[in-house]
Amino acid sequence: FAQFFAELSVCDYCFVTQRCSVVAAASVLNALSWLRPSEMSKSSRSLFLEGLSELVGFDIICDEVKSIQEQLWGCYSKSVECKESMIHNELNTPEHTSTQTMDSKRPRTSSSSPICVSRLR
Repeated sequence: FAQFFAELSVCDYCFVTQRCSVVAAASVLNALSWLRPSEMSKSSRSLFLEGLSELVGFDIICDEVKSIQEQLWGCYSKSVECKESMIHNELNTPEHTSTQTMDSKRPRTSSSSPICVSRLR
């Protein structure tokens, strides 16, 4: 799902001025919100986020990343995948409300991203 969010960023000009590492971190955090507790424990999640912060060289739990996360959720809420997911899951509103509802907003996809601009040539 992180690749999906990263690919959404190429669809909106507002991301052009953002550091790639910030968009990537926001994409990963948004994707993590879809994981069920049974898929990743709190301790594993903490270790992962700590390692990711070390890898990118900044604290990924910061206002800059949170802002990009929200912008990515906005792009997702306008996407066909969101609308299809909402229809499939019989949801009534397209907006991102909380991580508790993200399980019902998971896009119906295979293991690859539903939109893959890297294949466009």
